[in-house]
Amino acid sequence: MKDKAWMESLPKRDEEALKAHPELLWWVLDPATGQLEAQTPPQNVPRAFRRMQDLEAFRFRFKPNGNLLVSHGNVPPGKE
Repeated sequence: MKDKAWMESLPKRDEEALKAHPELLWWVLDPATGQLEAQTPPQNVPRAFRRMQDLEAFRFRFKPNGNLLVSHGNVPPGKE
């Protein structure tokens, strides 16, 4: 188990990681080969996050018909 100081440092470390890497990347995995291929992000999806609360509010799932359902809180698409 991690100590209290380490646990208390997590929010600051999360912010630093987001600042260093704000982009949201999409990939396709070929399970047969283990290869990853970068993909163009779906429409209506943020390209990057600038604030932790926006990243934490971001959700996606696939509907039964295979379409993507995206919820991204306060980040309007194209306004990242």
